[in-house]
Amino acid sequence: MTLVELVVVLGLLAALATYALVSLDGLSDRSRVDTTRHRLDQIRQAIAGDGLTASRFVNDMGRLPNIPFVDIDGNSTFDEGQEFIELFSDSTGVGTVSGHSYTPTVSTESFTAVNIDLEYGWNGPYMETSYDALFDGFGNRFWVQTKDNNLYHAINAAETGIIGVASLGRDDTAGSGLDWADEDIELTDFGAVESVGLTVRTLVISRDAVDHPVWGSPVITTSVTSVTDGAFSEGQIYVAADDQVFRCKSNVTLISGTSPTWDTSVPGAETNVTDGSSNTVTWEYLGQKHQYMSQMKAVIFVPDPENIRDATADRIGELEKTVTGGTVTFDTTDGLSPGIRWLFVYGGLLGTGSTPPIANCYSSGVQCVELNPGENFLTVYLNQEL
Repeated sequence: MTLVELVVVLGLLAALATYALVSLDGLSDRSRVDTTRHRLDQIRQAIAGDGLTASRFVNDMGRLPNIPFVDIDGNSTFDEGQEFIELFSDSTGVGTVSGHSYTPTVSTESFTAVNIDLEYGWNGPYMETSYDALFDGFGNRFWVQTKDNNLYHAINAAETGIIGVASLGRDDTAGSGLDWADEDIELTDFGAVESVGLTVRTLVISRDAVDHPVWGSPVITTSVTSVTDGAFSEGQIYVAADDQVFRCKSNVTLISGTSPTWDTSVPGAETNVTDGSSNTVTWEYLGQKHQYMSQMKAVIFVPDPENIRDATADRIGELEKTVTGGTVTFDTTDGLSPGIRWLFVYGGLLGTGSTPPIANCYSSGVQCVELNPGENFLTVYLNQEL
């Protein structure tokens, strides 16, 4: 081989080596980007879940992670990855809480408290990756977006609600950079944690036919009164001694101290009530009282995000709404978060007299339900239990 040929061969080998190094560098960048995406997915799973079911953190705490100012190593500054400290340790002493008491009420009447066994509070860690390994594939710190700051930034103060995490790529600089390895990778779907709605439909047992009870939508009445005297408005309800329910069809005033006479010869039809002076009021017979309520409520017991860190406060919240027409809806404005929750639905119908006692009160019992991000629908059945 001549000297010229040797020089040519060495040149070709050098070119091939340079190409191989460039190719390997490209593969290395691809691997680092893949690692970054994998770690971002781990963070998303720990904070928000998979979009179908809530993460354990949201389930336990009822909120997105906050960034408490915690002096971990004796320095008065945040360390790398410290913005995710709540995923790894109970840094502010939240602890767990169990047990809660709720007293159901219908109008002015209250009942025996319902005691519910709950397990809420910090119960981590919530990530398998070590606390010291929360860097992107290029060894750079993840940048964080919170409710307190809509821009991705390095955290240097306590903030609430992590709603986004980003890697700034190989150059660790916001923007697209020189090539694809410098592009930012953002994760911004944490806000879905708060997009939770629940519609509850209630059914009560109707015992008109004792041998064949059926489930039906409860009728929420406007008022319940005695028909022995006084003024009555259209739509008012009366419960007779034998538990039959009547609704006033027109406005009338009965003479004080007189006793009405019921005509129930045709159940289900309009019934006349006559007082001692032969004044007649037309009442509509509605059936037996069991499916009629003067008030009905639905209560969901959830972690209280305001008090979850306060060990001296009751860290369980009660989301309570009045049921109308047998249906109640909780939406995003109620602050409902996904996770394993407890639901209690109850209602009652007032009896007769100037201070009406409770004629009956029904409840669903305490039910364990799992709420997922998005809309949730549930039907509950009420029995006469309270």
